Amino acid sequence: MSEARYLIKKGAYFYRADKSGYTSFKFDAGRYTKEEAEAEASVEPWHMSAIHEDDVEEDNFVDKEVSQLRRRLALAESSSSALLAKLQKVEKISKGRMKRLNQEIVKRKALERRLMNRQSTLLGSVQSNIK
Repeated sequence: MSEARYLIKKGAYFYRADKSGYTSFKFDAGRYTKEEAEAEASVEPWHMSAIHEDDVEEDNFVDKEVSQLRRRLALAESSSSALLAKLQKVEKISKGRMKRLNQEIVKRKALERRLMNRQSTLLGSVQSNIK
């Protein structure tokens, strides 16, 4: 099924979403798949048409503003997706580094215990030799 990016125009007006009323504003028009729009337009082909949203001119301030906001939103969504992917990559790297650091800490603590035991043994030997 195709993406819902078509508008249904009847005379000078566009269908709203779910074919519920009419509007003269592109931003307020419903979006339909190509198949849906063409099927509806074929009911009265002498004054109805299915038009891709990119082929409808932004003819007033509101349409232009809404169009610009939609582009900015799409850009922000793609940027946030890219940032999320980078964050997940950094988290994965950080988890790996934390695991290695924890392993290093465990090794160092074990080494410290062995050194302390060795030091105690040597201290005991020195004290017994002094007596």
